Amino acid sequence: MLKLAQVMARLHINGGIATVKQMRPQLGDDSQRAQNLIGLFQEAVKQNVSRDELDLRLARFTGARLDYREIDGLAKVICDSFTEFRSITGQPNEAENEDEQSELAQLSRLRLAVWREVVKPEFSPFANPALKVALTGSSGKITKAVASHDETLLAQLLPESKKETILRSIAHQSGFSLNNSDEPLRVGDVLFSDLAGRHKLIALSAELTVENLLNRYNVELLRGVLYLAPRLIIRVRDNYKDLFKFIKLFGLMHETRPLYSKSGIEGNESSIEGYEILLEGAVSPFLARTDRRYGIQFARFLPALLLCEADWELEAELVTGFGKNALFKLKPQPHLRSHFKGSGEFDSQLEQSLAISFEEKFGTGKQKERKGWAIQREDRIIPVFDTVMIPDFSFEHTDGRRALLEIMGFWQPQYLERKIAKLNRAGRRDLIVMVSERTRCGREHFSKDGQEPVYPVIFFKGVPRLGQVMEALERWAI
Repeated sequence: MLKLAQVMARLHINGGIATVKQMRPQLGDDSQRAQNLIGLFQEAVKQNVSRDELDLRLARFTGARLDYREIDGLAKVICDSFTEFRSITGQPNEAENEDEQSELAQLSRLRLAVWREVVKPEFSPFANPALKVALTGSSGKITKAVASHDETLLAQLLPESKKETILRSIAHQSGFSLNNSDEPLRVGDVLFSDLAGRHKLIALSAELTVENLLNRYNVELLRGVLYLAPRLIIRVRDNYKDLFKFIKLFGLMHETRPLYSKSGIEGNESSIEGYEILLEGAVSPFLARTDRRYGIQFARFLPALLLCEADWELEAELVTGFGKNALFKLKPQPHLRSHFKGSGEFDSQLEQSLAISFEEKFGTGKQKERKGWAIQREDRIIPVFDTVMIPDFSFEHTDGRRALLEIMGFWQPQYLERKIAKLNRAGRRDLIVMVSERTRCGREHFSKDGQEPVYPVIFFKGVPRLGQVMEALERWAI
């Protein structure tokens, strides 16, 4: 149960369309099942049970129930997302830093020391002569022997009355810290405390509720579906910045094209209402059938799509393994929420203050001062080779002219280099770049091969002045 690699999705295919049944808090059976499992975990955390013991309790809870897949999936989600386990020696679930790696190394040394102790003549008869030969040989052989035996053999070799004394003595000599509890030590729990099955359940997240559990279960269920996809098509209308951040993070190849409103004119930027993004992995049908690496990346990406607030759609052609493919579609649903954290809209606090101040000034300005221009925040994508650029603002005039505005106020050198390189690759004449003098950037930084950039660069002190922007819009808008 707790050893599941992923939440298992049970696909239903009808007429070439794949669907999967999700759980909903408003359905009594789903809600009660989740509540019962939460209760089981709450009782387990009171008793600090181990993973192995928790697995046994879940098996007894499931019994011969027909909804065992759902129970297994919910239990995995709770363990992965809402629990904290620790070993009896205080080590966390996984060694993630040097201190934790050092603790695991100390534990390995303790095990070696104990095995060397148990082969001494006084602990006889020795049940396994072949093991004794291995233990008295090279350290490599000893390590192999230690890795392949557990407390059952130790129990046969060490007198019960001496186990704890010997263990504490060896731990002291090895520099391994044991707890000072009055409770007797269990040799196996100490020597093999790095095994996941022996980790103790010590805490549950305060966010573990029926609603949150079912939401996260549904997300993981849908992720399981996307393991079967060699490519995705998504249609989005907001949150472009976060989407492309995660597309880059997960190494997904992409193509982007605009979506035009039904009443608009194709090719006219004023008619763009969103974007269609093709995400690809495998380059051939054969690879799609034999290599799931790309599907795994699509599955990891799914919560990023759920960050979108406006309507979105996902389409995936699934390679099912049943001799035929199936189309899977997904749209926003009330019970689907992302557990990813959206990034801020700005690259720095300075850019945030500049942009907000300018936006407020523009929005509260008189119609005469705005001269027919309307402003939108991050609503355009500019493809730039294998990446994209999303300007801070777009402007549209009542006569149909448009322009884009990027505000640069972050002066970290590497950031400036990347930003300028992207601006130069984009090569948009209608992209106005306003640069704070705090960046310590000069006009020469924007030149390419000694040539002035095709886009206008305007420097400002403090906050961009509305008059500067209006003048640039009239001159550079297309």
